[in-house]
Amino acid sequence: MLRLFVAAYPPAPVAEQLTRHTASLELAGLRPVPPSHIHLTVQFLGDTAARDLARIEESIARSVAGLTTPTLRIVGLRSLPDKQPHLIAAIVETDPTISEIHRRLVSRCARPSPKGRPFLPHLTTARFTPGTHHAADRAFPTPLMMDIASLSLVHSILKPTGAVHAVVSTFPIR
Repeated sequence: MLRLFVAAYPPAPVAEQLTRHTASLELAGLRPVPPSHIHLTVQFLGDTAARDLARIEESIARSVAGLTTPTLRIVGLRSLPDKQPHLIAAIVETDPTISEIHRRLVSRCARPSPKGRPFLPHLTTARFTPGTHHAADRAFPTPLMMDIASLSLVHSILKPTGAVHAVVSTFPIR
């Protein structure tokens, strides 16, 4: 079984800016996500049989077909979830193209968001150590802009030291 998700990775300068903004919160127990691991999860697929990989890749390719490259506006940092937060996320303004890709992936892969939660586009920038919770909400004076030229199908391998991400396939958005 492969633990899969569909992601959009920010350009390195944006990921580094997010890392700096997160560090400026100066919260105890904050464990930053390495800049290379910062991503927007467009759809979590979960445990998937390797034999289904070709079908998943075709579904992703069809989900981005006919769409143009979106430019996302990252507007600030917020702790999530609201009760007993366990992470800091960079919040992305709702974007019709990303929302449409998410809708198409849910339809094609038949996997709605866990626990019926609505899709909240965000990039996790840090996690709290177990037992640590802080409320944070900071708007950026100027939104960070992020073009999404492609999506990646990512295999997430859970390790005691954290997840290791391996890109399986990339799908351009034209």
